[in-house]
Amino acid sequence: MVMVKYTSKISKGSSERDSARLIIPQGIRKLLEIDPGDSIDWIVNIDDKGIKVSVQKASV
Repeated sequence: MVMVKYTSKISKGSSERDSARLIIPQGIRKLLEIDPGDSIDWIVNIDDKGIKVSVQKASV
């Protein structure tokens, strides 16, 4: 298993909602084979050890 770590800065999202924006690093975009306009799924696992968030290209 290969582990890669990237850091992204979170910025303010829409002024109408309590959301945030972030840039997906180019290396992650290449790994996921995603382009602007594509969708991603956020998978959140919560257990007694903490929270882990995974991202994958959304199925069409």
